[in-house]
Amino acid sequence: MTKFSSDLRIFAAPLLILGLNLTFSEADAGESRLSSMVGVPLGLTPDAAETAILKGDSRYQPNPWTEGGLPDGTTFKWDITYGIPGASSVLPADNVKMTFSSPASGNKLTRIRRELTNPEFLYSASALPTFKATVDALIQEYGEPEHVDRKQLTSHDKSVTFYWHTGSVPFDPGKLPEPPCFDRNFRAECGTSLKIYLQSQNDRLSMMLAELIDHPATIAGYNADKAQTK
Repeated sequence: MTKFSSDLRIFAAPLLILGLNLTFSEADAGESRLSSMVGVPLGLTPDAAETAILKGDSRYQPNPWTEGGLPDGTTFKWDITYGIPGASSVLPADNVKMTFSSPASGNKLTRIRRELTNPEFLYSASALPTFKATVDALIQEYGEPEHVDRKQLTSHDKSVTFYWHTGSVPFDPGKLPEPPCFDRNFRAECGTSLKIYLQSQNDRLSMMLAELIDHPATIAGYNADKAQTK
């Protein structure tokens, strides 16, 4: 299991242009626990999360939130998405999706996913970090992940996927690309998981996908919903 240090930023000085601002907090058991992305801590309510993301970067614009529903007719905010439009694209160049539990477990933030799919629409090509610099910065900041999956996509394009988690489940590379704790089957013993996918074009970063999940909180939310419907 990776021992995370405190107060981390995903990209060092030359890479702050893509700052995910991932941070860690100490868990009760003494192990460090991944706690936030883009300035939004896990565990926030929808209103607090929206305030936090705009405080971190005022360029984010809200998209319609997804409404969840309970058997008694109560509605709540389940998924909230914020994006930064690209100058030459109708789709957001930078998109953050936040998923919340139902009111039965406090309507708290349990998952954050960031998709930087068109960085060239936000930044000039010369300002984008090289692929190697991005990979090196990740390893320097976080230490060695549980696994690194590297692929040569074409003669000019390549990708790398990093996997970290703070739980007790052994990493199984035989089940890539979605091993346990990264396969959408939530388990409390996975702790908090982080998966980062990077793709390059001509050695410049062309795509970044990052997903941060609080597995125990997600499971607690499911259990609270079941108990409420009995």
